[in-house]
Parts: sequence; C-alpha cells; structure tokens
Amino acid sequence: MMLSCNTGRTAILALAATTALYLLAGCGRPAPVAEQAAVGLSDQQVDELVRHSYQYVAMYNVNNKFALKQGGWNHVVADTALKDHTMTDIARPDNDTLYVAALLDLRTEPVVLDLPAFDSDYVSLMITGYDHYVNIPMSTRVGDFRKPERMLVFSARTGHYDGQSIEGVSRRFEATGDFVSAVLRVMPHANDPARFERIREQMKRVAAVPLAQYLGGTPLPADPVTSRDLSMKMFLTKGNIDLDTLLNQSVLGPIGMPAMEAVYPSFGTADGSVMNAMHDYVIRMSADELPPAGAFWSATLYDLKNGFFIPDERKKYSVGKNAGMKLGANGGIEIYIAAEQPPGVPEENWLPIVRRDEDLGVISACVASFRPPASAGRRCPACRASRCRAGRWSRSGRRSASSSAGRGSGDPS
Repeated sequence: MMLSCNTGRTAILALAATTALYLLAGCGRPAPVAEQAAVGLSDQQVDELVRHSYQYVAMYNVNNKFALKQGGWNHVVADTALKDHTMTDIARPDNDTLYVAALLDLRTEPVVLDLPAFDSDYVSLMITGYDHYVNIPMSTRVGDFRKPERMLVFSARTGHYDGQSIEGVSRRFEATGDFVSAVLRVMPHANDPARFERIREQMKRVAAVPLAQYLGGTPLPADPVTSRDLSMKMFLTKGNIDLDTLLNQSVLGPIGMPAMEAVYPSFGTADGSVMNAMHDYVIRMSADELPPAGAFWSATLYDLKNGFFIPDERKKYSVGKNAGMKLGANGGIEIYIAAEQPPGVPEENWLPIVRRDEDLGVISACVASFRPPASAGRRCPACRASRCRAGRWSRSGRRSASSSAGRGSGDPS
C-alpha cells in the first residue's frame, strides 16, 4: 500500500536520502541535507524511495551485529553442532542444514574464499549485500562442491584490484555492495555418523583470506568502520533530536534512555591497553572521582568479544549500590578484578575472573535525573584500571613485586 501521509513526506524523504547516503556505498559521505529537503516529490516518489531504502537499514543492522558476534569482518565461523530443544535463539530451527558464515569487508581489497570439496548431497553458497538481493553463485544443484575451489569476492568499489585473474583462484564474484554476508548451507547427513564427521571437518576448512595475504603478504589495513559518538544526543523527544542522530540510534540502538537519565561510560586502562584475564587489575577512585550519579552507579565486568558476563559461581558481575560495594574511609573505592579475592579486600569490591586469554571490558552505569558534564561520554576520565604487578598479594590487598612468585590461580601468568 502506498504511503500517503503528506505531513510526514519531508521526514520520510530525509530518512530515505540519509539512509542511501550512509549505506548505499558502504558508509558513504553525507551530502548537504538542506538541498535534499528542498526537493518536492509526489507521494508515489516518496513511496518508491522508502521501498528502495528500507532494506539497507535492516541488512546493515543484521550484518553488523553478526560481524560483532562472530569476532569481526573477514572471519569464518563454522556451526557444526546439531541443535536440540534448548536452541531458542531463533524460531523454528532445523538440523537439515548446518551453516558456515563469514561477513566480508570488501572496501580495501578482495577476499578469497577457500572452499573444500564436500561429501554432502546438498551444499550452497549464498552471498547477500545490504541491498538484500540474494545470490547463489555455487550449489550442488548445478554440480559444484565436488572439488576444492577458490572464489575471489569483490565489489565495484573494492580497492587494490583491477579485475585481473589471480593464480590458483578459479572463480570470481562481483558483489553488489562493500559489506556482504557469505553463507554456506550444508546438509550434514546426521543419520550416517561417519559421513557426518567427515562433513563437519570439511566445514571447518572453509577460510576467508584477504587477497594480499593470499598472495603471501600481510592484509591491507582496512579503514575502520566508525561512527560518531552521539550518546549525549540520542533517545530524545520529538523535535529535540536531529534526523542524523535518529537514524543512527535506530540502526545501532535501538532502545535507550537520554543522557539526563543514564549514561554508560566505559573504563579504560592507565596505559591504554585492553584488559585481559591473564592479569589482575585494580580501579581506584577517590570520593571526588566517583561517577556523578544521582540515583546509583555501577561497574560491570564483561568479556569484550561477546559482551557477556564472566562465569562466576557467586554470580557477582558488578560493583555498585545495587550489587553491593564498600567505600573506603575517605569515601573512595578500590575495585579489584582478579582470579582470587585479594586479602583484606571486601568481597563486595571484588570482580572474579577466570585465568585465561580473554579480553575484558568494564562499563559504568550512571543512572539518575542529572545533567552529566560535557566530558561524560563513552569514556569516563577518572575511570582507569591499573594492571597489578606479578607477585603475591600483601595484607593491604596490593601486589608486592616478586620475581620468584608462584604461578597459582591467583597470580597472573
């Protein structure tokens, strides 16, 4: 049905135009909005713009979230496990096909898909861009996947590639966008255990390799997929939020509260490095450095890759007014992120970790009806974690340096 609300025509037009500017060319450069809004269009033209723009917003949201969940762009994940009744991530799951998926960033250089032969009656490769057109460039339906092959995937805008043939690459596919999903669907033959195991191993051999790396070099540095920090402008009432911010929060959010109610700055480290569970850390804040929350604040520990809680039998995932904390005599606090509770440190101020190579992140929730300072954004200037030196915990709860310290579970490796 055609959209016919005249009063909303300008907003719809601006949404469609902004969407196309940001997503059509893979995070393109915005043009002056004033010129766009001045163009008069009929209801039918507006309807066509919306119909040809909506899929870019939807697929941007889906593909980027999957890329984050899978560990980043140009990274292959093979899901080789049969599902059971505990599978509740999606409705109506099936075990007839398993999936190998990769989200490809084709801006800087092409990506070579290394595809093994499959001992399966059905395998297909599906490549989809933000435009949501579905391509099946390979399928057992037409005799593919009987021998190992390599496919070069690129777009019209891919850099460092002029269309030349690449030795050892038998197929080329020109994608319709710079960010695409490449998904293999594989029938696993679960009723034949030996064949099932062969197919699972074949799925694990699928690889996505940037062209420079395939040619023996190192992958070319890709332009970061960036977004501006709009946290202080998001989730406002109608008339108090600009269209650019509204579009971004719909794609990246989509639900949240305005900064006057809550902000979520992240904790950095004193040396700028990423926190890792192979080491212990302490966050020290004086009374004047505590987050400026009127109702409550908290510091919550997550694994950086997935954003999940760190496994803990005590189910202690945060320090704060709700989860419990103990301030020092001077009104400040020391929060310890450690594999074992340091002597003398209150249990409320200890965030347990599992000693393994896992990057960590800490986010502070500042909730209240308050007006945060201009510096309160994605980073809290006073919120810095310091890495504890290797050695034993002293009675004061601090590490004492010791070159001969043991390597127990409480000591960083």
